[in-house]
Formats: sequence, structure tokens, C-alpha cells
Amino acid sequence: MTPADFRSTLQRLGLSQTGASRILGVADRTIRSWLTGERSVPEPVAKLMRLMASGAVSKEVVEAA
Repeated sequence: MTPADFRSTLQRLGLSQTGASRILGVADRTIRSWLTGERSVPEPVAKLMRLMASGAVSKEVVEAA
């Protein structure tokens, strides 16, 4: 998942950087590093984001896990 794909997915899901960090269980800085391309988005995170974007998994389910 490219930084642009990650940003687009966050927008599609209506997630801010802070919201994404809360749901994914990572630091705000980690989200920023994925958005800038400083670090690659890990494949498990990319898969989870794709599942949420497709509607197969809800944000609420991920948040509750």
C-alpha cells in the first residue's frame, strides 16, 4: 500500500490520523511515517485497511478487538 493509497483509504473511512492510530493501536508518529513514505505500511495493516474500506470489516469491530 503506497502512502497515497493509505491516505485515500483513511479519507474513504473518514478517519483522521489520530483516529487511525487509535483503531490500529499504533502511535500517531507511526501513522505520519506511513503517510509520508518514511516507513512502509505493513502488509497486515494494509490488508486490514482494505477490508475496512470494502465494508467486510467495520471500524467498530476493529476498535473493539
